[in-house]
Amino acid sequence: MKIILRSLSCILCVCGTLLLGFNDSLCAEQTSGQVPRASFGLGVRAGMYDVRTVGDDDVSWDTGKVYGGGLIFEYMFNSYFGLHSGVWYGRLEGEVRFDEEDMPIDSVTQVYSMPLYLITSLRSGRFAVEFLTGFDFVYISESEFERETTDGPERVDISHFINYRQYAVSGGLQFKIGITRFIDIFVGGIASYYLTDFVESNKGSGTHIYTFVATTGVLFRTF
Repeated sequence: MKIILRSLSCILCVCGTLLLGFNDSLCAEQTSGQVPRASFGLGVRAGMYDVRTVGDDDVSWDTGKVYGGGLIFEYMFNSYFGLHSGVWYGRLEGEVRFDEEDMPIDSVTQVYSMPLYLITSLRSGRFAVEFLTGFDFVYISESEFERETTDGPERVDISHFINYRQYAVSGGLQFKIGITRFIDIFVGGIASYYLTDFVESNKGSGTHIYTFVATTGVLFRTF
């Protein structure tokens, strides 16, 4: 965890240095009154996730599905660079298999995440292609296993075995089209790899989530 936090601090320092390097051009654009400002919107996402296991583990994870929605905030420093953030709710549904059992067990995990991405934008008229790179700060609110028994569904809360604070490195691409003067629609995709272990373990093993999701939504610009 200390290594991850140290890495995040270094990256944030580098990003701050780069942004300060653009200071002269930012001021020039603000003076001309042409610099893009803030956008607010709503989005939905759907895709897949898997769990990469390192070391010995008696649990195998099948590929599952991800879906959710959230609130989006963007701020463009100039015509080419900006910041993408917001708050997302997500649900991960899949199956796990234990070595001593033949039948799979359903797995459901609910998460809240806050992305912090650098936007690199290439715009032509009302159409834009944007590259997103950065981090996701994730809070796991609940995780449980469920299986069918002769007495009906049986649910087991495994949240106390989960690292509820997660950090992911992410990158993706999105396309925007301005449908009116102040409204954009967008569609894109994001890949994320979780740097922290999903399951707490003392066996010398590690479990890391990675996700691929498609996103779409609408943004309301204030400029």
